[in-house]
Amino acid sequence: MPPAHRIRLPGPRWLVASALGLLAAAAGPPAAQAQAAWVPFPSQATLREVQLAALACARDNTAETCKRSRSLADPLLDHPRLPASCKDLLWSLSERSTPAPSNSFTRREALVAPAQSLLAVCRSREKPPEPAPSAQPGGSGSNSPIRLNSGGN
Repeated sequence: MPPAHRIRLPGPRWLVASALGLLAAAAGPPAAQAQAAWVPFPSQATLREVQLAALACARDNTAETCKRSRSLADPLLDHPRLPASCKDLLWSLSERSTPAPSNSFTRREALVAPAQSLLAVCRSREKPPEPAPSAQPGGSGSNSPIRLNSGGN
């Protein structure tokens, strides 16, 4: 009878190392990588450009103007900091920015309505940083009276 082969199981150290590796992978990227991935909020000028392109598509009903509207709205759909309500408007503009045989009121309004609310819905809700307080305590601030020397006492 041939000798029985033993199956060797990994030791407890291997299991602990594996568990720690899985936890580290699940925790996500390190803080340094997260800082590098920060993307600034789109400027009002960028959103205004999208709005004007969509309004031009609604007004002119040409392939060029509608293509421009889609090309400006599409990249913003993947923007990580825009709220879902803003992305819904951008999706609507992107989908409806196609030339039609007849530039009906319904077609124009389907583009104009989301374009008009784009700036209000997509604006940043972050508070601007507060200015640093004055380093001069009390006496020499702007609220202190100014004394002039009149020359002759």
